[in-house]
Amino acid sequence: MTLFWRITFFLAVLGNLLFFVWSQGYFGRLEDGREPQRMTHQIDPEKLRIIDVPPPPDPAEKICRLMGGQEGLPVEQAQRLQSVMTASAAADKLSSLQLGIHPVDRPAQYWVLIPPLASKVLVDKKMQELRQMGVKDAKPLLTDTQASDRFAILLGSFSSQTAAQSRLAALKQRGVRTAIVQSRIQAAETARVDIRATRDDLQKHLPVLLDAAGLSGIALDDCPNES
Repeated sequence: MTLFWRITFFLAVLGNLLFFVWSQGYFGRLEDGREPQRMTHQIDPEKLRIIDVPPPPDPAEKICRLMGGQEGLPVEQAQRLQSVMTASAAADKLSSLQLGIHPVDRPAQYWVLIPPLASKVLVDKKMQELRQMGVKDAKPLLTDTQASDRFAILLGSFSSQTAAQSRLAALKQRGVRTAIVQSRIQAAETARVDIRATRDDLQKHLPVLLDAAGLSGIALDDCPNES
């Protein structure tokens, strides 16, 4: 009788253990193969997104780079780069590279001056007359690089024509009769520089050219409307 109860107790414990293992899913679930259960494991289709993968860059594509930004480079630097590129092109080192130099216009100036006289002697005489009239800020242009201005006398430089005309009127009140106003175009100090080539040529040759021109640290941007 004792043995019977021992066997009964053992079977009860074994049954409970099997039920626990089954309830935890170690033997699999009846619903695993059914359609509703599979649908719950699928990815939510509303969360799917189609991603466009851009094509790799075409090495033969023509591209443009702006050097020095919208402010441009000093004209001397732009000209130096042009010289280096011309020499490289002559040596047949480049196949597609093109350089564009576009001087940045400066506002016109307005000079009040006495037109050029015939000699330095006449300039000295006129300067003495001006001092006697109380005009003490006159400047003789004896060594100006523009030959047409040599032996002229500058009486003022202004950014607006109105200011120049006011100066001329004040001089005439002092008795200066030969002074005039002239519009002067100022030489460009900077230039916007763009460089165009195939992507492959630009990557191969541009760093070398910039280094040869002493411009290796220059900023490069996409040309406007071509980015």
